[in-house]
This record gives sequence, structure tokens and C-alpha cells, in this order.
Amino acid sequence: MGMTLAKTMTFKLVGIGHQSGAREMLMRMTDGVGVTIVREPHNRFDRRAIAVQYQHQKLGYIKADDNGPISRWMDDNGKREYPATFISKGEMIKVELPL
Repeated sequence: MGMTLAKTMTFKLVGIGHQSGAREMLMRMTDGVGVTIVREPHNRFDRRAIAVQYQHQKLGYIKADDNGPISRWMDDNGKREYPATFISKGEMIKVELPL
């Protein structure tokens, strides 16, 4: 069985206060919970926007200053959604991209 190489990237979750119920949901989430990043190319504020969801509820976004590389990777690979991991300390998410 071959080994799959991956690049791990971590991102700060922002915009939590703008999402109804997100703060309460995050307070109940534990480290290592699976989340989904969702590309939003038609977002009126940021054409590279990537939302972070848990059980189909939007929690916030990857910071606009940081979303360029991951949004390009998602677009180049035809990924509208991709799995990620919640890191409770600092409200971060971790994404592992195959190389």
C-alpha cells in the first residue's frame, strides 16, 4: 500500500459573529471534529471566499488574506467542498491537501 503525501495548512476562522448560532456551536465542538470547507466564488465581498461548515451550518470563513492558495487549489481540482478538521484552540481549521 502506497503512502499519500499531503500538505497541511491551518487557517484562522473569521466572521463567526455574523453567522447565527455559530459561536454557540463552536463552544460545543471538540478538537479534531470534521468540518467542511465550501468554495463561494460568487461571494459579493470576496471572489475567493471559502466558508467553513459543520453539519451544513456555516460557522465562518477562512480569512480573505489567507484563502488564495486553497481557493486556487479547489478551483483547479474541481472541488466545491473539501473535508477539514476543527482545532478548538484559537478557532482554527486544518486542511490536508494531497500533493
